[in-house]
Amino acid sequence: MARLVRDGFLFFANETGIIVNLWNYERFAFPALVILGALSCLLGVRVYRWYSAAMIFMLTATVACLLLRGDTSWRAIVTCFSVIGITLGFLALFWNKLDGCALCALIGGGAGWLLFRSVWGVIPLALLEFVLMLIFPLETLRVTMAVFGSWVLWDLSMWQGMGLSWPLMIPAAAFGYLIQRLFSRNQTLFKKVRPDRMTHWMEERERKKKEKKEQRREKRHADSVPQGN
Repeated sequence: MARLVRDGFLFFANETGIIVNLWNYERFAFPALVILGALSCLLGVRVYRWYSAAMIFMLTATVACLLLRGDTSWRAIVTCFSVIGITLGFLALFWNKLDGCALCALIGGGAGWLLFRSVWGVIPLALLEFVLMLIFPLETLRVTMAVFGSWVLWDLSMWQGMGLSWPLMIPAAAFGYLIQRLFSRNQTLFKKVRPDRMTHWMEERERKKKEKKEQRREKRHADSVPQGN
């Protein structure tokens, strides 16, 4: 997963020409990916909109360079993708659910490619992530970002020759998920975090539990009162 992120950034940097200005890129790539993985795993719900904004800017810049190169001056291309990319990236900060759908679908597609090396693995996982994000936005974000971040960190450990086993991703992702639950309990990004039917079912279940608890309390109280002759 870390390699996909790195290759995607390098493609953007090569197409836009900024690669020549990234002095000693390889030296800073590893710590940058460590920060990316840690933030994704532990604070994914907090930072996912910034990821989406950056992704939209990079996509806009890359497409502009590919379409306009050869027929337009470089200054005009830079102005075009700078204005449009920054504007779209700024607006993306307010597209809470759309940002999540796009980012989760991208991560799902990347996971599908790494697991199956086929477009038939990419499309189903990307669609699954997209649909889950529409139905359960908060939980899907927590799980997806925790898995993504732990996967990136595991890849980086392999780069360093640590030889860590991939099952270690599971407790790392679980820990990241719990931390995200802790920091997003009072979130205001999504008004509806589950379907109405499920919300109603959970509320009804909670109400019945309270009623049974109250009935048991009343019964214990009645049993404790001495009976008159």
